[in-house]
Amino acid sequence: QQQAQQQQQAQAHAQAQAQAAAQLRAQLQAQQGELRRVQKALEGSEAEVMRLNAAAEKLSIARDAELDRLKAAMSKEKEDRLAKMQAAHARRLAARDDELTFLKAAKERELAKAAASHQKALRAKEEEVGAARREAARREQMQREQERADNLVEEADDEDEDEDEEEEDLEVEDFDA
Repeated sequence: QQQAQQQQQAQAHAQAQAQAAAQLRAQLQAQQGELRRVQKALEGSEAEVMRLNAAAEKLSIARDAELDRLKAAMSKEKEDRLAKMQAAHARRLAARDDELTFLKAAKERELAKAAASHQKALRAKEEEVGAARREAARREQMQREQERADNLVEEADDEDEDEDEEEEDLEVEDFDA
């Protein structure tokens, strides 16, 4: 009996160990299955990561190309804007130069007119002064001629008086004689 009990206990213990081993095998198989699922998921994740990395690289390349294109476009736009600004500045300078040239020409015309008017006024004044001098010279000449004529008349009168006096003296002498 004791042996039977020990056998039963040994069988029960062996069964318990077999059950425990079976449970451990089942747990091990479950864990191995979980591990395979996780490995597959990990492999799928790695493939997804690689795919995402490749897509990110493509996006980065595309973004860099777009940035380069935008920089070039902005640079071209800046160059165009700068060229337009330079052209507008050149047009403003040319317009100002034209205006200055026009103003200088107008000023020169005005000065030429003023100079011509001044010259004309000077000539008129010179002619007026010349006419006044000629008139003064003519009057002086006429005055001299008048004085000469008056002197001649006086001399003639004096001679007439002298002759009259001589005649009177002769008459008086004739009368006395």
